[in-house]
Amino acid sequence: MADALSTSPLVENLQPVQTICLFTDNPRYSATNLEYSWGLEKGKLDLSSKLNQVSVRADVAQLLMNNEIMLIPTSEMLDKMVEYTDSVIASKLDQRPRCFEVFPPGKYEYRLFSVIDQAPSLFVQHSASFDRLDCVYPDLPLLTLDVHPFFAMMHSARAVLKVENRGLSFYEPFSIMLTMYAIATPVAFRQHPSSDSGSVSSVESDDTEYYGGEEEDRKIYCWLESTKGCSPLDLHPEVKVTFDEADGYKGYVSPRSYALETISQ
Repeated sequence: MADALSTSPLVENLQPVQTICLFTDNPRYSATNLEYSWGLEKGKLDLSSKLNQVSVRADVAQLLMNNEIMLIPTSEMLDKMVEYTDSVIASKLDQRPRCFEVFPPGKYEYRLFSVIDQAPSLFVQHSASFDRLDCVYPDLPLLTLDVHPFFAMMHSARAVLKVENRGLSFYEPFSIMLTMYAIATPVAFRQHPSSDSGSVSSVESDDTEYYGGEEEDRKIYCWLESTKGCSPLDLHPEVKVTFDEADGYKGYVSPRSYALETISQ
């Protein structure tokens, strides 16, 4: 159905099908963070993988690349993805379940969603006629695509966190997973030799983000506060988090301290 989507209801205006990489980068999450959280070896995240590719008409591809529309996994899939993320955090470093084995390559279902004020007009082709679609979640028909749900989720992440209506069913699972991606990568994984280079990367020389200092921790804390509704207490109520004023910041909890306490449970 993806190649049946168009921004025009006229057959003569249909643009050619284009294959794009859906998730390119997100400065908030380094490759190392995702490799740990997805059960991969260090250096094995491949953004050019076919699992990160989607084939749509060129005009729809442009909407995806501009984050004007997003692909949202089904609620059932998002629940499974959250369960998987929790299992990685609870696992020993060398026993993490592998994302692409738990969720193997195949067909996955998505709904389109737009966060911009005026959602783009989309039409779906049926033989020689077109039906107009409104990008209103969750009323759109399901799209079945080969793109992997974790790549689709990361592509949509930045826009989802700007959603005003935080009661939408996908907001909480997105927030839970993105929070853990930002804070949970242990030092041992960062210092592990890259499977590509074979060299040990020190904390200081690693070219990925490392949330080691108090200032970086506070930046993450401010981001967590801005998401309203995905605080550590909400995400993992079984973890007792206490506020310590010894560091001179009233009410401040180090995200790494929280993550490590979660891992140690």
